[in-house]
Amino acid sequence: MTEADGQLFLEEFSPEEFEEAQAGLLDRFDVYHGVLVNRDDGSVITPDDVPLFRRQAEEIRKLGGKDALDRERALIISVLVYLLMEAESELGGVQQSSRPSASTLEALPQLDDYIVRLLLYDSRHLEWETVRRLIDLYATRDAATPPRGQGRYRKYLYSSDNVLFLLDVSREGVHVNRQEAPPPAAEKPEPAKVKAAPAAPVSIGKPVVLLGEGAGMLADKIHQTRTGLGFSLTAASYIGVGRKQNEDGVVLVPEIDEALVIDAMGGYGNGVRARDLFIQTFVKQRGDLPVTVEQTQKLYDEVDLGAGGVCLFGVRIEQDGNDLVARLAQMGDVHLLIFDAKRRLRHESIDEAIGHQVMNAVVAIGRTEKQRESGWNQFGRLTRRDYSVERGWRILAYSDGIANHYNASAMSTLQHLDAAEQIRTLSADLDKRMREKGNYRDNCSIAIFDL
Repeated sequence: MTEADGQLFLEEFSPEEFEEAQAGLLDRFDVYHGVLVNRDDGSVITPDDVPLFRRQAEEIRKLGGKDALDRERALIISVLVYLLMEAESELGGVQQSSRPSASTLEALPQLDDYIVRLLLYDSRHLEWETVRRLIDLYATRDAATPPRGQGRYRKYLYSSDNVLFLLDVSREGVHVNRQEAPPPAAEKPEPAKVKAAPAAPVSIGKPVVLLGEGAGMLADKIHQTRTGLGFSLTAASYIGVGRKQNEDGVVLVPEIDEALVIDAMGGYGNGVRARDLFIQTFVKQRGDLPVTVEQTQKLYDEVDLGAGGVCLFGVRIEQDGNDLVARLAQMGDVHLLIFDAKRRLRHESIDEAIGHQVMNAVVAIGRTEKQRESGWNQFGRLTRRDYSVERGWRILAYSDGIANHYNASAMSTLQHLDAAEQIRTLSADLDKRMREKGNYRDNCSIAIFDL
């Protein structure tokens, strides 16, 4: 970040206003080594979020910042950027203690995930010394809080100053080892020169598409099936209270153990069209999510969709020898939780959003390129990871219509129920909450894998 980032609106506020706003934010966030961790829900804000704040600040400037709400938004943006700059410094200028607080320790699985993703996808932008500092951060945490179920990675990477290192991520932790030279490529026998037959298209059977149209409750839309590997897959989608249309959707592909939860955006009607075009492309591409994203971006341009698009979370379970692997793919603020056989939380996804402002989504190519030009280099690209799971575990993916009422702790209290009963319990409570004046109302969708 640059010094200008911290000067968004500082000249427009008195020192007293700034200090009062900072104190308010520090009541809600722990500031620790380059991230802000929300004490209420464990969500993480990082220096990567500054480009979004800057864009929002420019929007406020264009509006003239005339009313009190615009002024308050501008002040919060300024203080957030300042806190991020301080948190990014060597010692953390506003760090409240030399160790993370108890609430920060509770959110550390998300902090771990951020560190891993930063190394995996942005190592070319990090100096070797920065890589070492990130690993030191991982290593200095409380030994009583071990990593919870990290997926296994072994990958050779280069830093921005061309240092080669091996990133090794496992349930035992995250380690990096500097390498003098890349490993020699394994010698492969010369293949026989036989003309290969064309690959047969992958059979995905008949996908189940849940759109939850019409009145009713989440419990009225439950669908259950068995997958190709013999697992139970339960899902539902519905409009929600006070909504005219359901822009959510769930696609189940039991034959290949795949589930996809979609949360469209773009306003009533436009969101429905964005969702439907994405699902049509997904089915046409036989469940190949990366190709679906690429083709849908082009399709949105071709049909001049405008502001529409979709957020999503895809889960595909595959057998790898004697092991099970969950192939996870995320864009935006659809949420995911993984529980082990004892229903202990092993993994929680990081929403690619701040509030209701998404930081990643499937939108038209033109809009995607504009987002990348403004600093979001990963916008429009799937955030993918493999996660080692075991039989008896449970995986939940659900839209923000549910996540805005139920955080991970609240969802954990429901995991003693079977999947269908869990959805019925959620349904009754969500309907009640949404009918209360002032509460958040949205479409709701959920898919549950029981392994």
